[in-house]
Amino acid sequence: MEALNGFTLLHLIVCFALGRFTRLGIVPFFVLSIGWEFVEVLMPFQFALESFPNKIFDIAANTAGYFLGRHSTNIFSHHRLTS
Repeated sequence: MEALNGFTLLHLIVCFALGRFTRLGIVPFFVLSIGWEFVEVLMPFQFALESFPNKIFDIAANTAGYFLGRHSTNIFSHHRLTS
């Protein structure tokens, strides 16, 4: 099993959307992010069988996506105000 896979990119994209288009706070985001990784451990599906390093990279991708989404919200909001 590898540390990065296609699902890691999906985590990044979904969490970018959460950061960009919702008002989800940082604490609920981390509960959701880490909670999902625990749920995957219990799931009886092939896609959920991931190595521990992959779980860490998924959480890192979640965090990066969330903060990039939040940052993009600030950039676009600032651009609209100054135009």
